[in-house]
Amino acid sequence: SIPISTNATMESEDGEQTQTQAEAEARSQRRRKEAVTRLFTDIARTGTSNINSDTDPEQNTSPNDESPRLAEKDTRSDDNVLQSTIAAAIERGLDQDLHTELVLGARESASRISKICHDHSDAFLGSVGRVVALGPSCHAMKRMLELSNASLQYRTGGEMVEGSE
Repeated sequence: SIPISTNATMESEDGEQTQTQAEAEARSQRRRKEAVTRLFTDIARTGTSNINSDTDPEQNTSPNDESPRLAEKDTRSDDNVLQSTIAAAIERGLDQDLHTELVLGARESASRISKICHDHSDAFLGSVGRVVALGPSCHAMKRMLELSNASLQYRTGGEMVEGSE
């Protein structure tokens, strides 16, 4: 009976080692996934930080205008964050996982954009159709406004100016 209990103890220790290894593997995978998610979030944040910016760093309207310089500074800052994020991924050996996550993110974004375009295409095409339908009448109205403005400027305004002199 002693050998049976010894075998049972060995099997138990092997089972515990296997379970401990499995837990360590799962923990390692979870940490790796969390690290990749943080890196992905950093990269995604840089891609959207200037989404509403209409300033062009090359366009400098006046020497006192700070907005082009600020936009250039933001762009450089985003580039630095992007470069350091990629460097961190390479150092940690997460570059392939990050690449996979970026590809999946790009596919999800493309799918979302496609869905939005599809959902709103009927409304957009309908509005374009209404604008096109208004084209001839708008052109006629524009001509009438220009004619009325010219008449007001030269006939009525001219007679008033002459009358006041």
